[in-house]
Amino acid sequence: MWKKLFMLSMVLIAMAGTVSAAVTLTVNTPTANQLFRPNLDGTTYMDINVTFVDSVATNDIHELGIQFSTGDGNVWITSDSNTDYVGSDLNMSSSNCTFATSNVWTTPGADCVIRYTLPTNPQLPSGTYVLDINGSAYTTEMTASTTAIRVFRIDNRWVTSAVEALLLIVPIVLIAALVVGIVLVGFGVVSGQTILILAVGAIVSIIAVVVLSGIMGILTP
Repeated sequence: MWKKLFMLSMVLIAMAGTVSAAVTLTVNTPTANQLFRPNLDGTTYMDINVTFVDSVATNDIHELGIQFSTGDGNVWITSDSNTDYVGSDLNMSSSNCTFATSNVWTTPGADCVIRYTLPTNPQLPSGTYVLDINGSAYTTEMTASTTAIRVFRIDNRWVTSAVEALLLIVPIVLIAALVVGIVLVGFGVVSGQTILILAVGAIVSIIAVVVLSGIMGILTP
């Protein structure tokens, strides 16, 4: 009887150890809602920096799987480097992680960086994306895994939103000035010749702004 109770207690202790075993991920970069502007700022890559902590010192294999969604499906940032396990997870080691103590994954864990080169042809469409970062730990089989989420944004415009807004306002201002000039002619404040010159200048400016806005519309996804 006592032998059975002893064996049962050992099993419960082992199960408790398994339950408490965990990996944690802290996403350092990109920061929440970080904006990347490839055209305007010349940004060519995104560094995904995470702190990876494994509470079980005996786990010797650690992997990260990182992806985000587009209209065509999932885009994997990592690629499968371990054919023994299914997925697109990348092995973490001293080649892409730094440690407080060499290859020790327990607290404070590993500081890991995965560099994602932003595509140029075609570019990622402007919009908001959600990074899905999965961390796993293995001995002979997976012992623990976790997921962290981080939102980032892409803006492929060639001009800032302030410049675009200004381009929309300029024609309105020029038309308003032309109307005011016509009113002033009616009151005899300015001559008809003067307002004619102003009108020609305003029309040329409006055409130039409309053409420039069209060009910006083509260049700005």
